[in-house]
Amino acid sequence: MQDFRHFTHVVALDTQNLAALRALQPADARAELTLLLDHVPGRQGQAVADPYYGEDAGFDKSGRLAHQPRRMIGLI
Repeated sequence: MQDFRHFTHVVALDTQNLAALRALQPADARAELTLLLDHVPGRQGQAVADPYYGEDAGFDKSGRLAHQPRRMIGLI
C-alpha cells in the first residue's frame, strides 16, 4: 500500500492487473495507475500480451513492447 503513496506512477501490463491495482489503491494515493502501453503513442488502452501460453516468439514481442515506453519517456 505504501507504493501507492510513495510513487507518482504505478504501471500494469494488462487490464486484469490494472483492475486489481485499482481495487487495492487507497483513497489517499498519489500514484497514477496506467497501462504500460498508455505511454506509447497509438497504443493507449492496449495490454502487453502474456506470452506464456503462446509460441517462444511471443516473449520477444512482449519484451519489445515492454521496452517501448522506457525508451520514450524514461520509465523504469
